[in-house]
Amino acid sequence: MACVGIYDLIIVGGGPGGMTAGIYAMRAALKTVLVEMGAPGGQVNLSDAVENWPGNEHIGGAELSLKMSQHAQSYGWKSGPTKWSRWSRAWISTRSVSRAELACRGMP
Repeated sequence: MACVGIYDLIIVGGGPGGMTAGIYAMRAALKTVLVEMGAPGGQVNLSDAVENWPGNEHIGGAELSLKMSQHAQSYGWKSGPTKWSRWSRAWISTRSVSRAELACRGMP
């Protein structure tokens, strides 16, 4: 799996907040991976209409998720594994996930 390794930032949850954090982190040149159990965009995919997203008066949840994914991919976004199996607290925080082991510099 391409995401195995040591990262500056591991983002858990690929909803609008996680995707936005990922975009900002990648723009700041942090090696970043995002872990999401479902489709990129999270539960917003299930929304027929999102009417409170800045810059759009009305947009479908799936369309918003697609646009966010494309934006993140333009910065080299990598989608991580989908499920945590265990984790440990240490200065280098290690996260074991399905089919991969991720490590993040800094505090969990």
